[in-house]
Amino acid sequence: MTKNKLHQIIIEALQQQLSTAQNAAMQAYNTATDDENVAENKYDTLGLEAAYLAAGQSTRVAAYEEDITIFKAFQATQLRESDSIDVGTLVSLVDDKDQGFCIYLSPVAGGLTLNTKGQEILLVTSQAPLGEALIGKYLGDEVSLTLQGKMKTYEIVEIS
Repeated sequence: MTKNKLHQIIIEALQQQLSTAQNAAMQAYNTATDDENVAENKYDTLGLEAAYLAAGQSTRVAAYEEDITIFKAFQATQLRESDSIDVGTLVSLVDDKDQGFCIYLSPVAGGLTLNTKGQEILLVTSQAPLGEALIGKYLGDEVSLTLQGKMKTYEIVEIS
């Protein structure tokens, strides 16, 4: 898969998340401002709770909008096998049990998982432990890190 195609897939996934967040924010806003939810006594807090939810959802919308802006401005280059890993690198890893997986070192949206043509790609930022361990490594290197109290070792088998 080309980096341009991967970037388009990521942008589409981020836009889908934004759309979902916008719908949730609108629902929460409508609930908060509905005449039926005006407090009748001090214990009637549905409208207040919906207002807090609407505020949280609008913050989430702003975060997704910022992620999309950052990602659209980000220009990843195609790597040669002799280049070191940096943000914008698609990395294939194999663990010590020969289980393989792909990650994309992304400037934003860490934790987002894409499924494209039957292959899962996990977005990881350079601030995540795995992302931090991969920065500056090369094809064929191993990285070790502790995840959930267990030492994990991965071999870098492909980069692009």
